[in-house]
Amino acid sequence: MARLNFFTTEQQPFYIYTSEFVNKFAGVRALHYLCHALNQLGAEAYVVGAKKVDTSLRTPQLTKLDVVRHERLGLSPIVIYPEVISGNPLGAENVVRWLLNAPGVVGGDKTFSEDEMIFAFSADFIPVNIEANILRVPVVNNTLFNNRDNPEDQSREGICYYANKYLASGRALTEHISGARSLCQDVSLSQAELASILRKSELLLCYEPSSIVAEALLCGCPVAMIPTPYLDKIDGDLNGPGIAFGTDPDAIAMARNTVAQVGVNYEKLINDCTTQIEWFVIQTQEFFSKRKRLSNAWVDKTLAYINGVVSEQSDVLIAERERLSKNKRWLYQHELSETSVMSLAERMSSTWTMTPGFHLLIIVNASELEALSNTIESLEQQLYQAWGLTILSNIPAPDAFSSVPENIEWVQISGKNLNEDIEQVVVAAQLDWIMQLIPGDKLAPHALLSFADTINVETKAQFIYSDELVDESKADIWFKPEFSLDYLRAYSYLGRSFIVSREAFEQVGGYSNLAYVHTTDMAFKVYEQYQQSAFSHIPDVLLTSIPLEINKELLAENEWLTRHAHLNRSGISATISNPKNKPRFQTVYSTKNQPKVSIIVAHHNYVSYLARCLEELELNTTYINYEVVVVDVMSDVEDLEDVYAEMSEMWGERFVSTRFEQKNYSAAINHGVNIASGDYIVVMSCFAMAVNGNWLNEMMPLLAREDVGIVGARILDDNNKIIHAGGVFGITDDVSGLFQGLDITEPGYMERAHCIQQYSSVSSACFGIEKQTFIQAGGLSESIFSDTCYTVMDLCLTIQQQGKKVIWSPYVTLFQDKKLAEQSNGVADYNSHREEFIVEKWSDLFTHDPFYNDNLSLRSRFFAPEVDIQRQWDPRFNLKTRVVVFPLNGSGTGQYRMIAPMQALAKRGDVELTWMPFHEFKEQPLLPTLFELMRLKPDVIYVQQMLTDVTYNFLKEVKAHTQISIVLSLDDLVTNLPKMSDRKKLVFRDMRSRLRKTLALCDHTIVSTEPLAELCRQYTDNVTVIPNRLELQRWFNLSLPQKKTYPKPRVGWAGANQHAGDLALMTHVVKSLADKVDWVFMGMCPLELRPYVKEFHQFVSFNQYPQALADLDLDLAIAPLEEHPFNEAKSNLRLLEYGVMGWPVIASDIYPYQQDGAPVTLVPNDEVVWIETILAALAEPEKIAAQGRQLQNWVRQKFILEDHLHEWLKVFKFNKNK
Repeated sequence: MARLNFFTTEQQPFYIYTSEFVNKFAGVRALHYLCHALNQLGAEAYVVGAKKVDTSLRTPQLTKLDVVRHERLGLSPIVIYPEVISGNPLGAENVVRWLLNAPGVVGGDKTFSEDEMIFAFSADFIPVNIEANILRVPVVNNTLFNNRDNPEDQSREGICYYANKYLASGRALTEHISGARSLCQDVSLSQAELASILRKSELLLCYEPSSIVAEALLCGCPVAMIPTPYLDKIDGDLNGPGIAFGTDPDAIAMARNTVAQVGVNYEKLINDCTTQIEWFVIQTQEFFSKRKRLSNAWVDKTLAYINGVVSEQSDVLIAERERLSKNKRWLYQHELSETSVMSLAERMSSTWTMTPGFHLLIIVNASELEALSNTIESLEQQLYQAWGLTILSNIPAPDAFSSVPENIEWVQISGKNLNEDIEQVVVAAQLDWIMQLIPGDKLAPHALLSFADTINVETKAQFIYSDELVDESKADIWFKPEFSLDYLRAYSYLGRSFIVSREAFEQVGGYSNLAYVHTTDMAFKVYEQYQQSAFSHIPDVLLTSIPLEINKELLAENEWLTRHAHLNRSGISATISNPKNKPRFQTVYSTKNQPKVSIIVAHHNYVSYLARCLEELELNTTYINYEVVVVDVMSDVEDLEDVYAEMSEMWGERFVSTRFEQKNYSAAINHGVNIASGDYIVVMSCFAMAVNGNWLNEMMPLLAREDVGIVGARILDDNNKIIHAGGVFGITDDVSGLFQGLDITEPGYMERAHCIQQYSSVSSACFGIEKQTFIQAGGLSESIFSDTCYTVMDLCLTIQQQGKKVIWSPYVTLFQDKKLAEQSNGVADYNSHREEFIVEKWSDLFTHDPFYNDNLSLRSRFFAPEVDIQRQWDPRFNLKTRVVVFPLNGSGTGQYRMIAPMQALAKRGDVELTWMPFHEFKEQPLLPTLFELMRLKPDVIYVQQMLTDVTYNFLKEVKAHTQISIVLSLDDLVTNLPKMSDRKKLVFRDMRSRLRKTLALCDHTIVSTEPLAELCRQYTDNVTVIPNRLELQRWFNLSLPQKKTYPKPRVGWAGANQHAGDLALMTHVVKSLADKVDWVFMGMCPLELRPYVKEFHQFVSFNQYPQALADLDLDLAIAPLEEHPFNEAKSNLRLLEYGVMGWPVIASDIYPYQQDGAPVTLVPNDEVVWIETILAALAEPEKIAAQGRQLQNWVRQKFILEDHLHEWLKVFKFNKNK
């Protein structure tokens, strides 16, 4: 044993780079177990990046103090990365790479630095060109997973199955699992629960290598590996005791007879692993101790990681998880609704001029028949029936095919010339539009109806595509932009959800002969033939596409060939490159010469940053023909002359400095352009730095294109994280762009962080433009947008309005000081954001950004879908009143005044809706920005009791900067609440003032009673009284209980917590009658009354409330109301709810219950009178039962919501036609 050193620490510590401990991931368990084992052996080991650890393990999380201590001791850590981690994030000098899988299979790099030590969990993971030692740790806890002392071992029953990656790859389970229990990862089981199941089960069917195989075997449960194409080969770990390949009875019997050996072998493995880890410590310490220390860079990077400076990367990962989670919510929210179908049907009957026919094509082989049935099932559910399906196959039609509808045909082909076969069936069918599907693809029920709807609107369209669910298991959705030729040249983003007109199909010669590229090839050819106007995009998920197994090399080759052919046909001279194993392409356009470029930099007193900017510019610009024009805006720093002299010496006549006496950034840049001698201009921030010598060489071929107006750059911070990668309406500005915080190596959503493409705007840090184009556009705005974050966006929009493209390129990369750039443009600090001005000037454009997607959130820079603002209208059509609804809550007041009437109007086809989240008691409710409102483009916003400072400012902005009408709903006397109301303390004391100011902003006010109208008419003339009423479906289709006989009459009350004052009137009444009646309360019951109440029912959700109320089965209902102005202004809603049940009612003789001749018994708020009246009523049960029926008829005749929708429509029609 080595001698202990009591005075110093000599061994280098181990930092193990891992995520939080999760039982279901064997690789993560291995990393944590290794850390635990190293500490058990006396080494010093920490986990880095794990926010959660298993407290039963010795896996301390690395802290800042640990890092500082190691640095002071001169100890450079040995950092252990799994193979899925690319590069060296912690900047470590000593790196161990542990292959827990074959490199590149799950993620990470395929090759590693020569300075790294390589270890592998299994020899199967070591590539032929890499030398590695074996390092194993037991990843299955055999104190939990074992078959020791198992009383159920001899009486096992039941079969389980496991498939995770197999299902995620889009494959279907085989017939073997019929009746078996799923143990897949979507089944929530603790490790103990899983072990308990496996100790009882007689067999586990497994579709893939997984740690569950070892877990089952250790529990005495044999495993049968199901042979599928997914299981290409059997690794060593999947042969041996307890394992059968296939379900042959003899093989399973052999597995059952040998499974006990696994436990014995595993104990030996644990002993071997102990030896391996001891040897691992010796090897790594010896190897890295000989290495000379070069720097302390690892300290800064590791501290930065712990401090959260690089937490943006974590934020990016979180954002990606949130995006996928929100995708699921989006899919749920956008399930086909009755109102959506009705809108489509209305347009079909009223605006369509044609009923196009669709020819669907599917190529099928013998192994795809099950998947084909899923596709056919989705077609049979189509709402639009003008379609025909041709199935082309090299096998004859199966017997079951004889029962399919007549519009489905099976054509057996030889397969020698597939495209020729397709063309023949297309010509024979003579249908208008063509769509090819893959077996397993599923069309949404309204897919063909939506395509046909678009055909009737976009009459020039030849190619129509939609959004697409590309991986149903992950809920991964491609929300696509409008057609972008540059983006398509870079990445095949159109997917499979598209139709092409038969005219275009025949004109361009049908589908490509190349595999995998039908969509991209067809799109290129249609563009060449018909140009941009031939394309139309439907912002809706109309196809769930089944993932395909592809030959990646063949795909890359065919993608390249398709693009090469497209450029040749278009007469464009360019080269196309494709990074290995990446799905994107770069088109580099040929240029004949190097036109002169003038690089304009403006600043005020930023001497150091200017010097750095110019020095890096000279050092990192290989383009030759350029000049630098520095516009000095009223600087008063004497050192500037030295900098200018140095630059003049460096550049000679190519350096020009000019003084400008107006502190206005836009004016300064415009001045610089006017004196520039170049044909092209590059505007650069003094805080920016060129870092790649080719940046201008990459920019100029794009800028030289006749169709391009501006080319923007990718802007990074000093951590290689994106600051700006293109801009879209409502999210970005000149400084902060899309993908902010994304690492430079990450491709982003749909590869968009690595692709040349069109965007609405680019960063002000660096952009190029032809000088004449800049002048014709009026230069940068010197008035409204000067010294704001929207100066360059305004220019970009002007350029696009003139018919030129704004192109963003990831290959034009610069760095920028993020903190300074967010504060200043280098000449002046930014004014307020001025969103209102950009919205007002460009309001027509802000309704739809063609390079984004209407389904995506304007609050995410990572392309997350919008799920909080629930738009229910198609943004392409505006035929009805559009209302954005802001309900206070989802209970009574929100339902009766907002949700129910608006839904009823929408169901009837009068309005279209967008729902905002509830805002009751929220200091910062979610309110749409001006950008979001411009995109929604509503006619009306309908708000409920918005009387806070935040909501007032929101309404003021809407009124000042839009033409949107504002309707306010008020159904409580907010200026005067009863003393005992639980809401009194939550209400502002200046409610009258707040109401006055808010009503001044509103175009109309809807109230529920005349007293509320009188209050509002003090401040506004546009007030409409619409009483509360009941929804037909919700209230008049209840399952009313059959009247039972009880020992005592059932007398009851229902209401929420704000009725303390009302129930105080009943205290003596309830106590006095407790021996004569069974009191039944629902929702609220004061503690003082609980001993006297027979039944107390907690309040339920509003959806459950009507039936729960009916189930009280009362003989008599009471409706006490305290005499107070607040109650005088209330509605008779309690009588309606009781009345629809057929219950007789005794109520306080107060204004709300005196209206409309309600057939109820009214009494003064006198305890004696209440008691006498209740007793008298109960003495004549038949009489009060008749009164209940009379009240029920009264409600039916006067208070059904759907009978009075014209009152609501009058308000909103008024706003629509303003």
